Amino acid sequence: MGLACDNHDGDASHHRESHMGSSAFESSNHNMSVKMRVDEISSGTVGINLQTTEFKFSSDAEHKDGIGHGHLYIDGESWGMLYNTETTISNLSSGARVFKVILNTVDSREYVHHSEPIADEVRVDVN
Repeated sequence: MGLACDNHDGDASHHRESHMGSSAFESSNHNMSVKMRVDEISSGTVGINLQTTEFKFSSDAEHKDGIGHGHLYIDGESWGMLYNTETTISNLSSGARVFKVILNTVDSREYVHHSEPIADEVRVDVN
């Protein structure tokens, strides 16, 4: 499925860590980017699609520039890690939601460019 998380019941309260304060890695891939698309599939279920440039999803254990995973946040709370470009999340409560993904190295350092995380954020109304 692509999402590594121990609880997919739609309750993000089980993850309280924030991406603030994470260590960073300045990539030599200056065009690295991520673009996120979130589409509601059915009531309370969304599909997430990521398009990346100069980045490859991998669960490799050894750090290599341009390879890693994404950290997904919903409404500012850590939801889990993404290891490919597509995933589905179910059982979301209705209302306005903010989805954010940040690209990370295999050891979970945030990829940055000029000290800014390589990330994308999308606001979606979930029915």
